[in-house]
Amino acid sequence: MDAHTVINRTALVRGVFEHLLEVNNPPLDASFFSLGGDSLDAIEAVMCLEERFGVDLPINLLKFHPTISAIVAFLGELEQARAQAA
Repeated sequence: MDAHTVINRTALVRGVFEHLLEVNNPPLDASFFSLGGDSLDAIEAVMCLEERFGVDLPINLLKFHPTISAIVAFLGELEQARAQAA
């Protein structure tokens, strides 16, 4: 995954966090839940991320990947797996 892709994905994921949690510029390593998110917010976040990235994501994504940087890494792994399967 190139730097441009990482930067774009990071901005999109950060935008979801900012919108749902009403926080400005959340740290890349801050947990969604420590920033004030709850389980209902997490479901909404997954739905927003699916829409923005055009992929199906596990509903428990934020349980196992609760930070912006972890979600960006997961999206990169998902892209890599899809490319290998093609």
